[in-house]
Amino acid sequence: MLVFLGTYGINIYAVGINQVMDVEIDKVNKPYLPIAAGHFSKTTAIVASLASGIVGITAASIAGPWFAKTIAFAGLVTSMYSLPPFMLKYNGAIAALAIGVTRGVVGNLGLYLHFRTTLGGEAYVPLKLVSLAFFYFIFGLIIGIMKDIPDMKGDAKSGVKSFALKYGAPKMIKFATGLLTFNYVVLFITTIYSYTEI
Repeated sequence: MLVFLGTYGINIYAVGINQVMDVEIDKVNKPYLPIAAGHFSKTTAIVASLASGIVGITAASIAGPWFAKTIAFAGLVTSMYSLPPFMLKYNGAIAALAIGVTRGVVGNLGLYLHFRTTLGGEAYVPLKLVSLAFFYFIFGLIIGIMKDIPDMKGDAKSGVKSFALKYGAPKMIKFATGLLTFNYVVLFITTIYSYTEI
């Protein structure tokens, strides 16, 4: 239950605070979202987002040190992603790296270490988990690239320097497809070499 509350609490915070900051962009790109559509006021969204973040961090702190560090890191990067003065989302490369590191590396390894140590094991990460974290890191980069393609119109008006705007949607789709293929090939190879490790 604590892991559930920690994970969903920080995810709701991440999505909520991003939508609060992106109202004008979302009115162009995603007018159906709650704040852009007028279903939620900004104040309501801010209160709900902060409350969710507090619940997430509190639950993670009770659950254990590894999970607490994981959720704290996610909360920090999420805040830097959406909020001034950092607003990492306005730079395509940095935004993709933030997603890849947080969701791919820290999220997966932190959760693994939490359960491993909670069940009495040592804080050790086997090769197969490293390969999985690498896979999800690359997958996170792909998400960072592809998520901007449907949002090009609003991003152009708001000064977001996405890869899709810089290089064009067709090139980025081809690049992301190639990167995804490479990612699965690497995962297949590393799985073969690490399958015997416990």
